[in-house]
Order: sequence, then structure tokens, then C-alpha cells
Amino acid sequence: MLKELLKKLAKGLALTSEEKDYLISKEAELSEDQNEQVATAEVVDEDTDEDDEEVDEKGLASLIKSEVSSAISKAMANLTPDEKAKEIAKDIKSKRAKGVVDTTKDVKADEETRDFIKAVVSGDHATLKAMTTSDSDTAKAGYTIPEVLEAEVQRLVLDQYGIARREMRYLPMSGSGSSRKITTGGALSVFWTDEEGDIASTQATFGRATQVLKKLSAIVPLTEELIEDSAINLTAYVADLFAEAVAKAEDDQFFDGDGTVWTGLLRTTSITAVALGTGEDMTDITLEDLQAVLDGTATPALRNGKWYMNKSVFGVIKLLKDGSSNYIFPDLARGTTTDLLGYPVVLSDSCPAKTVTTASRAMILFGDLSKGAVYGDKNGMQVKSSSEATIRNVADSADINLFEQDMVALKVTKRVGYVVTVPSYMTRLTNGSA
Repeated sequence: MLKELLKKLAKGLALTSEEKDYLISKEAELSEDQNEQVATAEVVDEDTDEDDEEVDEKGLASLIKSEVSSAISKAMANLTPDEKAKEIAKDIKSKRAKGVVDTTKDVKADEETRDFIKAVVSGDHATLKAMTTSDSDTAKAGYTIPEVLEAEVQRLVLDQYGIARREMRYLPMSGSGSSRKITTGGALSVFWTDEEGDIASTQATFGRATQVLKKLSAIVPLTEELIEDSAINLTAYVADLFAEAVAKAEDDQFFDGDGTVWTGLLRTTSITAVALGTGEDMTDITLEDLQAVLDGTATPALRNGKWYMNKSVFGVIKLLKDGSSNYIFPDLARGTTTDLLGYPVVLSDSCPAKTVTTASRAMILFGDLSKGAVYGDKNGMQVKSSSEATIRNVADSADINLFEQDMVALKVTKRVGYVVTVPSYMTRLTNGSA
């Protein structure tokens, strides 16, 4: 395929998006000292017709670089900040999966992150404006973090931390305003019609849900020595802290929010609830209870359905036994699978633990979140800093005086939101009533 594309480039012909994608993948494999070898290997083959003999291998290799670079630049220019970050994150993930490390780019990205944090800490607005190329970034609103750092945050959130963001359908928001209308599931009537008979009129019935964005904030403390220490990979370190903090905050709200900020899926009353027996909690769960949850979920959701629960609740389920003291789910008990009644189990600390025995409290969620809920965000992450505030250390419930500890706290904010679009695609299992 490469040979044909090289000929098209040589003749100045336009490439399709699929052809450009192919060249992009090839371009990533080319280094400056490999261009001539790769071009020659691809162009000179068993087909030795006259056209092939006239191909300039070096020129074509150069054309690959030029065309691909142009295609990437044009494509990236039309992306929103979030989309751009996700594309960079995808590239980072792909390289790491292949064991490819671009030392030059990694060092440059780390230097950019370090310079950015230093500028945030010192309030160097001129440097920050030059780095972010955004007139809207102000000390009051916060500074947009560099693309490579945000891309690494996005990669970590999607790969390791953010369950809600990963499982829900993602629709980024753009334009003005903090809300939008989303069409929810509906129905359309159809009719059997005789040949040459009149076709009855029909009308689709759909609902509309409003998705609202709210500001999410997380505080990450760093020592000044850490910021200055060039021996560590600050980009990876800060990205990991940001990703964990942001994803945890999202999961806590989107799964079990009590309505103060968001009403989570486990507390959304439009989602069907199946209750345990009166006075029962998760330690009393039975196989019949789990089957009732599946039975209460819309059939289309079963194709890609998953269980969402706390690991302690799953621990109870794994040890369920029948009347003969045999494990109901022997594979689970041995730890050889995480499928429950044929569906994957996703463990989340944002779901209530088995120690929560409040009557009628939803504890387990089942369904297809990619069809039942939508997650959205807007305009990337922004960062502000402080070196004199006092922040709360959640780990040991102690206060940290940043000035006394010679530390800097970075506060990252992001506008996010979610909305339930098809409640019937999800079902909750609750403790029994009192």
C-alpha cells in the first residue's frame, strides 16, 4: 500500500483520511537515518514496471514527512483543547505499549512542565501566556496546563483511575454556556402494511435531559525541592497526582453523590431499585437478589452490562455458599475470574462498603453506562498555586501549613458534568427497608 501512496504523493494527488492515517503510522516508524532504507524497501519490489523505476526514493521519503506533518498540523488545528490532549495521550499510550521512548521529547515535555509550575508559583504571567498562547488565562481564572501534561493526566484517568469517565459515553462540550440538552431514549412505532396499502403515520417519542457543567477542584501539594529537582520526571509525577485526585472526585460524585454537588447513579431515583428483604444489608445478599437485578434491567443493556460495587461487597458475594456449603461461584472464590453471572465486575471505592447498613441505601449498580449516561467536560484543566495557605491532609486528618513546610499547593480545576440519558439501562440493588 505504501508504494501506491508514494506514487500519489509524487504526482501531487490528494490523499484520503484513511491514507493519511496509514502514512501517520508509517511516519512514526521512520527516523532521520532510516528514510532512505524504508523508502527503498517499500518502493523497490517485485513489480519493476517503468513507473517504479522513475520513482525518486529519497524524494518520496521526504514527501512522506512533509505530507504527514501537514496532515497532522491541519487535523490538530481543528481540535478542541480536550480533543487535542486526548490525541497526544493516545500517542503516549501507543509508544509506551510498543516500548518506544522518545528521550528528546520526554525531556522537553518535562522541562516544559517544570517551567510551567515554576511560572505558576512565581506568578510569571508573561511566561504563562507565552506557554499557553491564550489571552483568556489570568491569575484569577487560573492557567491552562500544557498539552503534554494534560494528555498524560487524561491517559492516566482513562487507563487507571477514572471509572465513571471511562465507562460513560463521552461527549465533550464546546461553545458558550455551561449546559446543553441531550436527547434521551425513546420509541418509534412501526406497522405491517399490505402491498400498495397506505402507510400509517408514526412519530418518534424521545425525552430530553439537561447536562450541566460544574467546576471540579483538587489540591495537590508539592515541596519546592521537588519542583527544582531535575532528576525526577515531574510530568509523570504531577500527572499521576492530578489524575488520581480528579478521577476520585468525579467517581465519588457520579456514583454516590448525595445531591450537594451531583446526585450519583446509586442515588438517582429514575433508575430502578431492587431491594433486599426487610432489615437486610449486603451481608445477607443471595443469588436470587443478584438475578433480580439482571431481570430488572432493560434487555439491550445486557449485551455490554457490568457490575459496579465496592470490593468489600464483592468479597461477600465471592464467599456465597449453597445449602451444602459449596461456593455458588467457585471460580470467584478461587480468584480466577471477576465475572459475576456472566458479566464483568468493576470495583470502585466510590461505591459504599459493606459496613454501610443504612436502610434502603443503594449499594450495587448494574448496567451499560456507555448507553445509560453521558459524561462531558470543557476547556481543559486550569491551575492556580499558593505557598502560604493551610490545607487539609486527608491521609492523616492533619493540617499542612505550606509556608512552614516550605511547600507549594497546586489547585487544579476542571468543568465537568454527567447526565442520565436512559435510566432503564441501569438497575440499583439496595439494602432492605427498616
